[in-house]
Amino acid sequence: MNQVHGSGSPSPGDHENFATKTPRNGAPRFFTNKPLGVPLCLRAFVAILMAVEKKNRSYYNVFLEKTEKMKKIETRLEVLDGLVTLKDKVVVDVGCGAGELVRELTSQGAQAIGIDSPEMLAKGNVNPPVGTEQYLPGSAVKLPVEDSYVDVVTFFASLHHVPMDGLKDALTETYRVLKPGGMAVFLEPVLKPGSYFELTGLIEDEREIQKLAYEAIKNAVAFGLEQIEEKMFYFERSLDDYTALLNLFVDDKTERKKFLAQAKKKTQRFARDAGIDIKDYRFKSICRVNVLKKKSPRITRINTNN
Repeated sequence: MNQVHGSGSPSPGDHENFATKTPRNGAPRFFTNKPLGVPLCLRAFVAILMAVEKKNRSYYNVFLEKTEKMKKIETRLEVLDGLVTLKDKVVVDVGCGAGELVRELTSQGAQAIGIDSPEMLAKGNVNPPVGTEQYLPGSAVKLPVEDSYVDVVTFFASLHHVPMDGLKDALTETYRVLKPGGMAVFLEPVLKPGSYFELTGLIEDEREIQKLAYEAIKNAVAFGLEQIEEKMFYFERSLDDYTALLNLFVDDKTERKKFLAQAKKKTQRFARDAGIDIKDYRFKSICRVNVLKKKSPRITRINTNN
């Protein structure tokens, strides 16, 4: 097939010299007054694709190196290991969702109470009880629990769902319901590129509100809650886990289908970079845990000798 060249296009011979020799003035070839030949353009395009691919793989490897130092945990109960003996303790899970943690706490002998909106509790009611667990409709800013009644309050990925103007009220309520010396455990996702955030961020970018939630936790001493410990760890999450998350929180079928299609595309890319099948790929869901303790009220001693 004959190739048609424009009036300024190089002949095949000119193209060969153009592609292999530096111009006399020493300027880079891309700045010559001759248009690029098709083979060179294609070569440059392929080079760009390879550079992007290399960058993606490099980022993936660096991300793995950073998270390998974190502890991997299998269940949310492991977060509480070493913090408290659960048997016979009153534990309130705020923002309990479908009640998974509540059932796990109950199985360990805790008197577990889950608190969430009536709509969310209705979704959890499809699961059979494992013991004497309770579910109460309510919110973080107005907990339906008596004063100084609870040994442990947990916010597992739920504090950042409290409206910004309600974060202080949530901490005040946490202090109110805790017994003196009781603990509050806040688990919050850490949104990093390459992590499970690649999927969860498709629904909503929560970075700003999570930043505010963390600031509230750090300032909780103003509400009588003293920080005891902060640590990081990760869960492993699959595309199937994300699908279950969508089914729980996204009611609109069209929206669910859209998010799932986007998630599959992203997971496929990460799986390909890792050299494994999409079904076997696991994202690292990075979490930060802050453990706070309710300060016991100070006892003022009155000198009666005077």
